[in-house]
Amino acid sequence: MSKFCKIIVIILLSLTIIVLVGGYLVSNHFFHETINANTHRNTILQSNQKDDWDSWSTEIEYREINIQSFDDLILHSYLIENNTGKNVWVIICHDYSGNANQMADAGKAFHSMGYSVLLLNARGHGKSEGEYYGMGWLDRLDVISWIDYINERYPDQEIILYGVGMGAVSVMSAAGEDLPTNVKLVIEDSGYTSAYSQLAHQFNQKYHFSPFFLMDFTNFINSLYAKYDLKEASALKQVANASIPILFIHGENDNFTPVKMAHSLYEAAASEKELFIISGANHDTVISSDSKLYWSTISSFIQKYLDK
Repeated sequence: MSKFCKIIVIILLSLTIIVLVGGYLVSNHFFHETINANTHRNTILQSNQKDDWDSWSTEIEYREINIQSFDDLILHSYLIENNTGKNVWVIICHDYSGNANQMADAGKAFHSMGYSVLLLNARGHGKSEGEYYGMGWLDRLDVISWIDYINERYPDQEIILYGVGMGAVSVMSAAGEDLPTNVKLVIEDSGYTSAYSQLAHQFNQKYHFSPFFLMDFTNFINSLYAKYDLKEASALKQVANASIPILFIHGENDNFTPVKMAHSLYEAAASEKELFIISGANHDTVISSDSKLYWSTISSFIQKYLDK
């Protein structure tokens, strides 16, 4: 090999090493910024849900409940019974980087319909343990554990699953599992198709270029630390296995989780389904843009399927 060829090979190898090392460092930073529960967040994937728990909690009787997850984490929730005789529970899941307190408005709305509610703190959020976020995938198993909790202590009840953002992915993903027959329907608001797709979109939003192989680095790091595959964490695949009705809700102008994901999820769903796209709404204004229409749509969906 000539001296010139050797120089070219050395340059190419050096560039490859620089790209790989640089890619790993960027991906590692992105992983810890998005999945590590101990990272302080001020912009990316930050929940903007308001916290109305303090005011609502003074009006109701509630209990704080803890259970143990399949991987030995202590998970926390607020339990609010409703003695209307409707025998229906709504399990409520919050958005990414949020907490159960921020779902007080939703809890209040369902409670006013006569239902008992369980406000969950997802793993790594609020008062629940967890070093890494489950992005709705590990959380699907946690939702099933909470379903079991209700069924063990409140027999002959019907259950509704409701979630926003990451919480929407939690309930959609749970719907793809073998659920007890008393779980009647799912209401998802602003959910994404998969953890991989959502994080790739956020990577693009943050760094303003396509992540290419960097998301594969991120997925590798996630598999090492958080112990699950971002590509496997697919609500799209789960709804294709669902047998219970699903209401899909999304803001038309959602740039955080693109509305095209809602259309993909709706098309993939195998069960009875409805799609409700809210005109002009973004990720943070889905409910507030027309709260009366939002809750009347949910109420109609529930009445349509609950007693089947």
